[in-house]
Amino acid sequence: MQKSTCKFYIDRDGAGRIYVPKSITKNLSFSNGEQLKITLEDNGNLIIEKL
Repeated sequence: MQKSTCKFYIDRDGAGRIYVPKSITKNLSFSNGEQLKITLEDNGNLIIEKL
């Protein structure tokens, strides 16, 4: 498991972006525009899965 700090930006309409450091994304097989499922657990863990 890799750990890092991400940045969340939420606009007035509730739309948002998550910025993940390159040190983490270089090991992921996600591409631009891909749909993801993001789950925030009660203990603060963030899980990101491809759809």
